[in-house]
Amino acid sequence: MVGYDGSPPASRALDAAAQQLQGRPGPIDVVYVAHLSSLVALSPGAVAEMEEDFDEIEKDLRAQADEQLRGSGAAWESNGARAPWPIN
Repeated sequence: MVGYDGSPPASRALDAAAQQLQGRPGPIDVVYVAHLSSLVALSPGAVAEMEEDFDEIEKDLRAQADEQLRGSGAAWESNGARAPWPIN
């Protein structure tokens, strides 16, 4: 499992995971955890808007991870996670 946010450290971690997986069965689980601030959580309208933003961010990160892992031979999957409560 690799936490991935598109940052240089996350990209290095993803590369390292792909290298470690070579010749072994199983996929890399690429995860991105979106969270709402406590301020946003107080407004239903803001929550709906942020969820749309999270969908777009997840789509972009999925595409970045796909591009990075393409050619590595590593199988991978990604499931966006959303915290059910604000994380401060």
